[in-house]
Amino acid sequence: MSQSGDQIQKNQLKRSLNFKLISQKFFWAGIILLAVSASFLTSLPPSVGFSRPPELVVDPVLLLPEKIKIASAGIDLPVEPVTVKGNNWPLFDEAASYLAGSGRPGEKGNMIIYAHNRSGLFGNLKRVGEGDLIEIEDGSANRYLYQVADLFTINPDQVGILSFSEESILTLYTCTGWFDRQRLVIRARLKN
Repeated sequence: MSQSGDQIQKNQLKRSLNFKLISQKFFWAGIILLAVSASFLTSLPPSVGFSRPPELVVDPVLLLPEKIKIASAGIDLPVEPVTVKGNNWPLFDEAASYLAGSGRPGEKGNMIIYAHNRSGLFGNLKRVGEGDLIEIEDGSANRYLYQVADLFTINPDQVGILSFSEESILTLYTCTGWFDRQRLVIRARLKN
């Protein structure tokens, strides 16, 4: 079945008219959308400016401990922040670990720092005695002195040492005992 020439022309004319009608509808819809957008944009308040520059906000990361020094034990280490995932307590071969979210240097709270019980890390922690000083340096090079108040050994399931404190305290710990079945804990209080 073939269409006659007149029939083909009529179909082409219909398609052309339909296309023009559709194009006109889109054109007018676009014009209306532009008008609505323009009226909305002109109704917005003017942009906010500052009569003076905004105050400098200190990055809280700079306030985290970055170094720990304990002269009596020959410990001088960088400190890296970590987060505990499940029962995985991240440890480093050349740095102590700071439990992110625990206290920060010089502030109220319980700052938790731990490391492996080996030479070059917290292997000499057993040499620390009551009254010894521990220096913590933050990311802004501020130094804080903590004085050792208590030393004790606990089992790993005794997690009370991780609790928040209203005082500014530092809790250090490392593995100890037969097959590292216990934890040596040192508690110190902010001195300055």
